Amino acid sequence: MQRMSVKRSNKMSNTGWDVVIVGGGPAGAVLAHRLSEDPDRSVLLVEAGPDYGNNVEDWPPELLFSQEQPLTSHSWDLHDAGNRIFLPRARVLGGASAVNACYWIRGSASDYDDWAVSNPGWTFDELLPFFRRAETDPLGGQLHGTDGPVQVSRADHWSPGDLAFTEAAASLGMDEVEDINGDRVQVPSVGPVPKNIVADNRFNAVLSYLAPVRNRPNLTIRSETLVDRVRFEGEHAVGIVTATGEEINSDLVVLAAGAYFTPGILNRSGYGNEEDLRSLGISVRQHLPGIGQNLLDHPFAVEVAEGTLTPEAEFGKQLQGQAMGRGRSGG
Repeated sequence: MQRMSVKRSNKMSNTGWDVVIVGGGPAGAVLAHRLSEDPDRSVLLVEAGPDYGNNVEDWPPELLFSQEQPLTSHSWDLHDAGNRIFLPRARVLGGASAVNACYWIRGSASDYDDWAVSNPGWTFDELLPFFRRAETDPLGGQLHGTDGPVQVSRADHWSPGDLAFTEAAASLGMDEVEDINGDRVQVPSVGPVPKNIVADNRFNAVLSYLAPVRNRPNLTIRSETLVDRVRFEGEHAVGIVTATGEEINSDLVVLAAGAYFTPGILNRSGYGNEEDLRSLGISVRQHLPGIGQNLLDHPFAVEVAEGTLTPEAEFGKQLQGQAMGRGRSGG
């Protein structure tokens, strides 16, 4: 795994920044946390959506309630080309971590070992220290961290629906396990869902990674600032240009705007399919037709049945998705 090397110059916002990070979702929050550990490195984190700060009392309740996914709250209102499928992405500091299902799930070790083919440093054993560093999991053990920023919890009791789901999975031969993330090889199994929830609140990337470091004088978080493109001098990125035309200078630009928005920033900066860029009047810096192509996502479908909302069902509504089954496709 290659480590990021960033020049340290004590520059602050009056002359420019050492690092500008575009996008305040989970990746951007982690980068801001880690890169600002060096007090001589100035870091600016830029986010298109609002910033609700460190205190849970200041956050909209729907973004904190951990038993539902407020996918339409702070939404970019994205849809597929046929306008049939809603593509949820949150326009808020914290990004998808502010609206997702809070699941804290790893892949099987072989998945990461496959990544390492022609990409040295990406095996499971090499990534495991970073997995452990990220979390505080009360189960502990060789595969878990116990002092990281992401607080991992599991439900103490399950709803009737989760109990029925678990029984059905067991009847199909799936083993019931205490820890879905507890083995290097993730065999088909069923068990409690590990989630990043604290005191019934969604513990998003702001609360886990940014809140502890906001007081660092070398870290600035700028919200409600939409980035248009990266600015270049010759072959070197020297900053960003916002949607309002403002130029922000930096020695290094890190794009962490997610799978939907990072390609657009690259396209507007002159990187992408040459024919497409020219048709939009964008000067081509490099023909890279793969940018913005081959998106993979995980579709989500809900099955709804008519019935009467009993007290047991209402109880289950407050504890939805506490159990999960796990399987694998491929090798």
